[in-house]
Amino acid sequence: MELLDDIVFAVRCAGREHQRRRLSVVSRENPILQAQSAAWPDRERLRGPWNLERFVVFDTETTGLDPNVDHAVSLGAVSLINNRIQLGDTFNRVIASETPSSHRSIVVHGLTPDKIAEGTEPRDVLNDFLLWAGNAVLVAHHAAFDMAMLNRLSRRAHNMRLQNLVLDTAHLARRVKKGRDQPYDLDSLLTGYGIPAAGARHTALGDALLTARLLQKLLRQLEGHGVSTLRSLALPGPGPSGMSHGLSI
Repeated sequence: MELLDDIVFAVRCAGREHQRRRLSVVSRENPILQAQSAAWPDRERLRGPWNLERFVVFDTETTGLDPNVDHAVSLGAVSLINNRIQLGDTFNRVIASETPSSHRSIVVHGLTPDKIAEGTEPRDVLNDFLLWAGNAVLVAHHAAFDMAMLNRLSRRAHNMRLQNLVLDTAHLARRVKKGRDQPYDLDSLLTGYGIPAAGARHTALGDALLTARLLQKLLRQLEGHGVSTLRSLALPGPGPSGMSHGLSI
């Protein structure tokens, strides 16, 4: 299984190298595309220690829970360097959306139609976020959903998917716990690690900060298990079906 994981990782990295070279050709006049062309880590960076990396832990609040039809209405993020949360380095925006939020979503995130109408245009939010995040490793809890929201914005604005390496704290938790059958939702993990939510849940920046605190705990444990390089951190780990990929492409 470890050999298969290495092969999967190598193939995906090779695919990203090709995308980066192609993107660099068309990015010369566009600072957003320039930033993205350098976002995927090269081999030397992958072999380096993860504690030298800048992680951008982010969260989106959305109009609903269907990634095929729903949209992000807010984006919050905080950076983490050397496993320390950088409270002076955050991102927080409400995103204007023509798609109405479901009643259930409004109850959860509290962003009413009038607040969303006053938000920033999606393209501007995405561009500001990409310039702020740069080549950081992106991190989210159940990252596939949040990345679907960002990639929808990115496809509309630039006809591309985001190029950054993406880690999922749910997958990292499965690695730490060796895929044990237990809840891996954010609330359960926060409780298990003794991280008080204290009313901060269900705002984009609040959830990003909580996820960053969870990431700190997971990174300490993974480091204790010998995970020292960015590549070893991004390798697939065990999950209910045998493989649970920590990286996103």
